[in-house]
Amino acid sequence: MVNFRVVNKEDTYSFCDLMSDCRIVVDTGSSGIGVPRMYYEDLLSILTADKSCVGVICENVQISDFPSLEVELMESGSSFPLKSSDYVICSGNFKCSIRIQQSAGLDWILGDAFISVYYTLFDVQNSRIGFACNGSCTGGNTVHANDDKPWSNTLGVSFYELVRMIPFIFMLFV
Repeated sequence: MVNFRVVNKEDTYSFCDLMSDCRIVVDTGSSGIGVPRMYYEDLLSILTADKSCVGVICENVQISDFPSLEVELMESGSSFPLKSSDYVICSGNFKCSIRIQQSAGLDWILGDAFISVYYTLFDVQNSRIGFACNGSCTGGNTVHANDDKPWSNTLGVSFYELVRMIPFIFMLFV
């Protein structure tokens, strides 16, 4: 189960708790974050409050105007924050797009907005997915494959060791 929170300067809004059956899907084919229909309008209204927005497009704003998000894996107690720069894209003319969309089902979908910030390891053999951070889990640390230094993470594996595992992971799917 997962808890999804919006952390504003004044308030924290929680969309799932121990009483809810919220689940996540990690999807490499999604660019943003998929939000279950029952939470989408509430989340969108919190993210766009006091802003000039139509849907997920906002004008006369900048990235720092948006709150942080947090994904908490309840069973492990691990939290993975997302800074506004992780899920909002702005152009130079103060026009921004929020990378959320309504999902068709009841699951939260973590797409590129999440995957690009945290190492994601698909362990097919053991039917699990693992996440690791570049140092501490603070969000805003987009993972780049062309960095020239090994990254430390909670798995204790360098970035290059993770990259070398990719052919092995794809072989598991074949």
